[in-house]
Amino acid sequence: MTLRLRTGEETAEVEARPGLTLADLAASAGLVLNTRCGGHGTCGGCRVRLGPGVYRSDGETWTVCEGETRDALACQAWLTGPDGSIDVPSASLLEHGARIADDFVAPVVAGQPRQRKVCLSVRPGTLEHPAARDEQVARAFRDAERMPGPLRWRPAALRDLAAIPVEETRLTVTAAFSEGAWDLVRCEAGDTSGAHWGLAVDIGTTTVVVLLVDLRHGVMTARASRYNQQIRLADDVASRISRASDPSQVRDLQRLLVEDTLNPLIRQLVEAQGIRTDDITSLVAAGNTVMTHLFLGWSPDGLGRVPFTPVCLTPAPLRAGDLGLAMHPEGTVEAAPSMAGYVGGDITADVHVSRLGGLPGCVLLVDLGTNGEMVLRTADGKLTACATAAGPAFEGAGLQHGCRAAQGAIEKVRIGPDGDLNLEVIGSGRPRGVCGSGIIDFVAEGWRAGWINDRGRFDRDAIERLGRYAHVEIICGSSHACVLVPADESATGQAVVVTEYDLSQVLKAKAATHAGMRALLAEAGLAFADVDTLVLAGGFARHVDLRNAQRLGLLPDIPLDRFDVVGNGSLAGAYQGLVWAGALEAMRELAREVNVVELNLTDTFQDHFIDALALPGLNPEAFPRVMAECRPEAGEP
Repeated sequence: MTLRLRTGEETAEVEARPGLTLADLAASAGLVLNTRCGGHGTCGGCRVRLGPGVYRSDGETWTVCEGETRDALACQAWLTGPDGSIDVPSASLLEHGARIADDFVAPVVAGQPRQRKVCLSVRPGTLEHPAARDEQVARAFRDAERMPGPLRWRPAALRDLAAIPVEETRLTVTAAFSEGAWDLVRCEAGDTSGAHWGLAVDIGTTTVVVLLVDLRHGVMTARASRYNQQIRLADDVASRISRASDPSQVRDLQRLLVEDTLNPLIRQLVEAQGIRTDDITSLVAAGNTVMTHLFLGWSPDGLGRVPFTPVCLTPAPLRAGDLGLAMHPEGTVEAAPSMAGYVGGDITADVHVSRLGGLPGCVLLVDLGTNGEMVLRTADGKLTACATAAGPAFEGAGLQHGCRAAQGAIEKVRIGPDGDLNLEVIGSGRPRGVCGSGIIDFVAEGWRAGWINDRGRFDRDAIERLGRYAHVEIICGSSHACVLVPADESATGQAVVVTEYDLSQVLKAKAATHAGMRALLAEAGLAFADVDTLVLAGGFARHVDLRNAQRLGLLPDIPLDRFDVVGNGSLAGAYQGLVWAGALEAMRELAREVNVVELNLTDTFQDHFIDALALPGLNPEAFPRVMAECRPEAGEP
């Protein structure tokens, strides 16, 4: 049996092996579909159009004749013979021109690098002054680098040394700073000091970014990014924890991250730079606690139930070979330390690179994303952190026509005084869906224009007058909806709509984040008015319209000049950990200093959450500037 696949102008053929779904067969052809629900058929992200053939789905056999088509979910359909064909819309692909935020703002660091690669002239021993070769090399290294004290040899480096002829006196060694001392991890004949590379990695639940760094000068030379392929099994942290109760699933999740996500990115960078994978001898990664566990091959099962127990918050350095990474097998792999089960190394990195301790007054850091982590630094220097499950709505997941920030995604929305809808689309082509920044804009602008009421419901009369009303079928029934793009103007041939169910998902996500901030401040006896600087971290934050985020009630109604957007602090922290020996130790000290608060145990979180379910909130007095701008009758600030 053969399955023919077509997406856009590209075609492919694969052998249809028994037991494999259409989604599995597409993946074998290099077309990874959006099965963010883990292939359970609940998200609708892998919808394809069946051509002529015989298929099985929903317990039934479907025969599609020549000239006919039928829609199906690829994760729930099988080809039963003899041959078949499917059309895969771009909206169903996991990666299609994705724009992944990998930029950041971080201070320049100067200090002792985490790794050194130096060419040495080794003085051989004599009969009068005999010395073993490891002692000769160690002495030459100390002399060249002015480093007193003993050095530790890794067994593989000694094997390298043993394979080099004893007459060779010009050697290159690679030394890694680890746990307060230097390890000799590699030994090569001749001068190879010009090839010394490292990797900084941001391991996100949704996306992974890899930065290639020339360790001789600490220079960032290239970067690459893609979606975390664990999405093929489970979309969010909770579902990955659930799968991790089975040891074989832990191995599968680690394989999807290391072999299917990281290694292809590393090879892409190596090929573009014209170097070898063996030239990479150091990697520093930052991610949330669950992602760090899965990267290292640990089950995060303990994080799925009270009291949310991690295996380890401060992982020890590992060998790259033990993880199967595409770099020198003796390369050192380290991870940024986590603060708690749900406040991970990515947040520790955020705090480190944003230099919270050096900012005056009261500082609140918020990492906008699926998990909504935040850290408060009060004027007396105390650090308190918490996390709240905002959900994936801000990444477009779970919405009727939500999508990730990729070509065809609506990223900005403006509503004119006459009800004109102005959309900005990534790639400037026809829209196929709406991403996180676009949905924030739409809800905020819709509320400002009177299309959406304070409770997150459409004013049906208002959108009907503009010809934008629709009643659509959704997974859990049907819903009122607003049409953003008519079917004949979209990239998919279907109208792009926002449903009232979508509005509820957005309001829940923003309520969780806003309530988390308020509750964290309340624990310290503070309010938003006391915040001197609000630091926004995370790649998503760099694309959010701050004013619309305030209208939505996601961010507090404080002057815009109090916001500081640092971008991908997780990647910035991994980079600093790579090029500065003291960075990871500084992060470990930070992680030890932070007091982590469980929001469910506070007196105020639930009340704040309920308040924040309205637009912009149940208490309009908490948003004086927003209300004065959007509802002048509410009074001036």
